[in-house]
Amino acid sequence: MLRSVLYYFILLTTGVRLVNMVYLLFSGSINLPVSVMVVSSLMIACGLVVVLQKRTSRLKNIMVFFAVHAVLVMANLITVAIHVPMSIALAETLAVGTVLDIVIDACALYAGLKCLSNEYRPFVRVIKSVE
Repeated sequence: MLRSVLYYFILLTTGVRLVNMVYLLFSGSINLPVSVMVVSSLMIACGLVVVLQKRTSRLKNIMVFFAVHAVLVMANLITVAIHVPMSIALAETLAVGTVLDIVIDACALYAGLKCLSNEYRPFVRVIKSVE
């Protein structure tokens, strides 16, 4: 079940990023460095690979995606902080990523590690017999 939830989250984030990148490319008003756009395109490509391998992807592959995604978002945030002194628009923020993306990736990695170590029990149902 955890694998399905994480899979649909990857599908959602990759779709939003893809639509946002297409919008930015067609609008023509991009204030971001080229390296940020390349890294964002790399994130989209990694997400599409995981999404297209739904049947064969294991939880470890999904966790690798979340780890790479967190590192790339961190790199984007550092790059934007250094190279872009002005504020950026909402569409560009979606391309770069936010600290919330890193927190969500960390939570997904934690849940995946718990699941792999067999300590993950989201719901424990206690049934008592009525006498």
